[in-house]
Amino acid sequence: MLKKLVEKGFVELQPGNPTLFRALEPIEVVGKIQKDVLGRIREFVTLVEKVKVERRKRVQHVWVSRGRWAGRAESESSSMVLKENCYCFSSLRANP
Repeated sequence: MLKKLVEKGFVELQPGNPTLFRALEPIEVVGKIQKDVLGRIREFVTLVEKVKVERRKRVQHVWVSRGRWAGRAESESSSMVLKENCYCFSSLRANP
């Protein structure tokens, strides 16, 4: 456990016999955590921006049909021309 804290930079290792560990000042530890979190946030924002740009390049088609028969007919006709995934959402209850 202490070796992991040394790796993260929260504790200093003082070699000797016995090996001594010294905790850093809390303000230093908080600064390191803050720096790490901000770096991860920047990385996340970069990834989200990349996904957003990629999604703008794709054209997405949406069909809305109301009523049981219209929805069924639309889904049957459009399923023949689909080249990618199709997601269907319905508020109708299935017949038992």
